[in-house]
Amino acid sequence: CPKLVGGTENDFVTDVEVTLENIAYTPRDAVVRARLFDGEAPIGEAVAPASVPVSGTSICNLSLPTPSPRRWDVDDPYLYRVETRIKERKSGKALDGGVTRVGIRSFAFSKEEGFILNVTHTHSSICLTKTPEKTPDGVEIFPGEKSRELFCQLAEQ
Repeated sequence: CPKLVGGTENDFVTDVEVTLENIAYTPRDAVVRARLFDGEAPIGEAVAPASVPVSGTSICNLSLPTPSPRRWDVDDPYLYRVETRIKERKSGKALDGGVTRVGIRSFAFSKEEGFILNVTHTHSSICLTKTPEKTPDGVEIFPGEKSRELFCQLAEQ
């Protein structure tokens, strides 16, 4: 999950959370490696050790610095790629891995400015109705009370 950090609008870090599960009858020690790619170019990397108990799970958190990213936008839905690899700590044997696509953006909502995406004013109002909306396949969706509550609280700020 990319998030804004530091003191400027371009200091991002992409947090990666990896859940490891051990179905073996012995504890396992692993090394988790995550790499962030912009196209084919690697732009960030983090490595962390992990120990997983017998028939248990362990969570490994990694942070990938992401300086001056190209922001995801409705008109430019740019995506980065995160590759995660898990290896056995002693032998280096590959155990698992995966690829996740991520978009990097910032957003906020205020009563004065409405919805702000990537530091740009996007919408000045929001419609919160109890009237059901229909999806393209004809399913009626009622806005949730919790969502309505949250938007109202944000609008009052």
